Amino acid sequence: MDKKSALRVSLGIWLPLAGLIFGGFCGGATASGAYSVAYFIPMGGGHMLPLLLIFVIMMCFFCTVMLRFIHAYKVTDYNSYYLALYGLQGENASPILKKIVTLFFDFHTLLTAISACAAAIALFSEMMGNLVSWPTAVTSMIAVVVFAFLTRYGAAFLRKFDTFLTVALVIGFVVLFIAVLQDRGDVFWERLGNFQEGLDWTNTSLAVGYWTVINFGFASTAWGSTLCSHADKIRNKKDCYGSGIAIGISLGLLFLLPSIVTLPYMPDAINDAPILWICQQYLSPWLAVLYWLLVLAALVSTGPVFCFNIGKRYSKVWKSERVSIGTKYFIISFVFLLINYFISFMGMMNIVKFILGALGIIGGPAIGIPLVISIFRVARKERAEKAAMKNA
Repeated sequence: MDKKSALRVSLGIWLPLAGLIFGGFCGGATASGAYSVAYFIPMGGGHMLPLLLIFVIMMCFFCTVMLRFIHAYKVTDYNSYYLALYGLQGENASPILKKIVTLFFDFHTLLTAISACAAAIALFSEMMGNLVSWPTAVTSMIAVVVFAFLTRYGAAFLRKFDTFLTVALVIGFVVLFIAVLQDRGDVFWERLGNFQEGLDWTNTSLAVGYWTVINFGFASTAWGSTLCSHADKIRNKKDCYGSGIAIGISLGLLFLLPSIVTLPYMPDAINDAPILWICQQYLSPWLAVLYWLLVLAALVSTGPVFCFNIGKRYSKVWKSERVSIGTKYFIISFVFLLINYFISFMGMMNIVKFILGALGIIGGPAIGIPLVISIFRVARKERAEKAAMKNA
């Protein structure tokens, strides 16, 4: 295989994984701009870039480490992933410790999925409410049915689906940004790189603002539990590094785009759906329609990714062979989404701040530390395998 063909094959593995995480991360809170006003631009345009860089570096590092571990230990669902991460994958492992780790990370993974899916349902309902005058309970239930239906088609479909939506979302946000520059380009360029303006927009200190983003990065270490369900195409270390870097860069772009769209309208734009508010208040009506479609695409790409992760875990518990795997995914995800249906009434900003904050506090020591240790475990495992092959 020549170099061009090899690169094409590699990109065919790296980019769909990056697109999957981009689409999975780009849920209601991200596409709405809520993440941007909560994490990346509450202290102005000067601090936006270093904050984004910190997050990108953390994601490149952790996603590469996750994929190296997933590839080395051949784990395919989040329960086996966390058991292996704690060295409890063998038959001789303590059953009590295995039960503790399983229950803890069932809770953690469910909380991670809830933070994304409940926010996605909340914004889906709000967006539908701008189109039709139906009750929130009805529009929220539509989201539940759509997400559960898409989940049944499995990992390969979701990778392709989210890759397509990633391209569409990037193009759409670029169009929105051009419109923002026409409306408030002078304000944007004045604030970009300005480390003084914005410090009084909220009551957040610089130390707290930077720690919040670092904490958000640690919360994102939970993505290993999703990657393990979709990393079946990874062939070697090169794919792990390429995919990890591609994911980090794609997530940097994901949070940069809504941040630069929202920045010129701060601090007035601090609300549950800042970009929708900007489109309705300042931009052309057709851009509000474009944004509506963008957010709808982002929401549809988010829910099924997390639901598939939950479905793959609990389909193994559901032993019956009389029910097809796709139907199992649909039923499990539908039940899970019903839980999110009720949580979505908390409101999106509350979901983003409180649930994700708790995930960061839990994820730092519980996932981040074992992940760093896994670097040495994987290296030792690979050395042992090479030695065994030489002696064979």
